[in-house]
Formats: sequence, C-alpha cells, structure tokens
Amino acid sequence: MPYAEGEVMAGYTIVRELGSGGMGAVYLARHPRLPRLVALKVLNVALVQDNSFRLRFEREADLAAKLFHRNIVTVLDRGSFEDQLWIAMQYVDGIDVSQLLSRSAGGGLPLEQVVHIVCETAAALEFAHQHHLMHRDVKPANIMLAANMNPADPDLVLLADFGLAQVEGGGHSLTGTGNLVATLAYASPEQIEAKPFDHRVDIYALGCVLYELLTGEKPFPAENLYQVMQMHLKAEPPRPSARRTDLPAAIDGVVLTAMAKNPDQRYASARDLGSALRAAAATPAPLPPAVEQVPVRSDAGPTVVDMPAPLRT
Repeated sequence: MPYAEGEVMAGYTIVRELGSGGMGAVYLARHPRLPRLVALKVLNVALVQDNSFRLRFEREADLAAKLFHRNIVTVLDRGSFEDQLWIAMQYVDGIDVSQLLSRSAGGGLPLEQVVHIVCETAAALEFAHQHHLMHRDVKPANIMLAANMNPADPDLVLLADFGLAQVEGGGHSLTGTGNLVATLAYASPEQIEAKPFDHRVDIYALGCVLYELLTGEKPFPAENLYQVMQMHLKAEPPRPSARRTDLPAAIDGVVLTAMAKNPDQRYASARDLGSALRAAAATPAPLPPAVEQVPVRSDAGPTVVDMPAPLRT
C-alpha cells in the first residue's frame, strides 16, 4: 500500500514519494535515529509472496550492502515490515537520467555528456561484477545525477537499485510468480528466454541505454510487449548514426557489440565497453556531404566577355 507524508514505515518517517514502478515504490524518508534523509524502497507485495524471492532478496541485499564505490548508491539497511520488504539507500539529491532525457526536447544528449554518463555507469558495473554481483535492471531511471561540489566539474553519476542485484550464477531471470526481473526495454535475450545468464546482461542493458541517450528513443520501440520481446530476440540492434548524422561512425560499432544477441559476442566486461566508447567518441565525426556546384545559366544567352584588342606592331 502507498505511504503518505508523516507515516512511519519500519521506523522511517515518510517525507514524500519519489517514484514508483513494477518493483515497488521509493520514498524520501527520515532516518529514525540519525539526522539523515534516505531513499526507502518498499517492494511490491506480489514479489514478497514468493518465498524464494524473499530468501534471495535478503541474501543478495546483504551482499549489495558491501559495495562501496563512488558511482554506486549505497545500500544502508534492509528488512521486513508488515510483511513488506524494504531497502534503505543513500539519498541522491538530483535527478535521474530518464528525467534528463525528458528535458532534451525529444532528441539525444550531447555526445560528451553521453560518454561521461555511460562510462561512469560502466565503472559502477565493473566494480559490482568484480564482486560477482549483477545489477539486472540497468536503465536511465536507475542512473542518478547530482551536482558536483565544483560547478566546473561534470555531474556525479551514481547507479541506483543495487539492492535488487543478483549473485552471478545464481539462477534465471524469472521469479516463482513469473515476473521478469528487468525492465523489458533493456532486457537481454537470455533474460527474456529465462536462460542462465551472467554479468553480460548488464552490458546489453547499458548498450540499450547508450542508444537511448544518443537518440532520445529506446532501441526497440513497439506497440506491445510481445513485439518488444521479439525485437530483442531477433531484430538487429539499431545504429544511432541513422538518427544522428553528427556522430562518429565508430559509435555504431559500440552499440552493436554491446547489444549482440549472443553474449559471447558482446564486450567481455563493462570496462571494455567504456574504453571502446571513449575511443569511438574521439574519432572524427563525418564531414557534411559536399554541395555539388551547378553552373549558373542565363536565359539571355551566353555571356560575352570583352577581350583586349591584340597589339599591333
């Protein structure tokens, strides 16, 4: 059930709702003992009814709480209250990347900004993967931006929702209730097909995010979920240069590799994706097409040019 301002949930006092989705709702809340605001995520009751999900959540939230990295929103606490699971996380006073995209008037973001956001997110994933944790839900709404203390520096980038991460090799992508634990627009083929997967599902999702940040559109927009799933499974990854002619051609290769259907054809690590993106962005952008020079003709006939008279000797 939703919580209103002033209500107390597991000792935390609700200030306001920050957002909601299929996995649950996130609230801004006051810590019960410390002068601190936290982001309190309350999971969907339908997920909590799955006992296997509950047990995995408790184990994996404990592991996620050990991730201390400048690009990761820290998990502070977790528990159960009135049969609802909750996670208390570091509160980031800023906006998420989906909000940033909504302000871009329907187009993509500047290439330099995209490279910064994606490479910082890749650094967060690399750290998590080294600790054998997969995120499984990389998307613009889970990437937070906060102003740096030095206004001249780019925004801080923090990947949120690691409380729902999964231990690598820990199972399939479906819960016992049949819910896909991922956002479909960024879900890898192996997640959709409920096959065993590894950290490369996060690389696929980050490739989808990269395309969206460059173009302002999701890679596989479709009218219904079935079509989206089929496109993830069968359609060739889109090329961002088809929508933005100012991009270096090498950017296409980064998206195509990150979103390869076969995990073995993707980048082996998030670090590799970030390195490839920086290198691709540093290549020259294509020159604008040359304008063909057409001779100017006049209906008045040929132009007569006076020539000087020859010198007489």
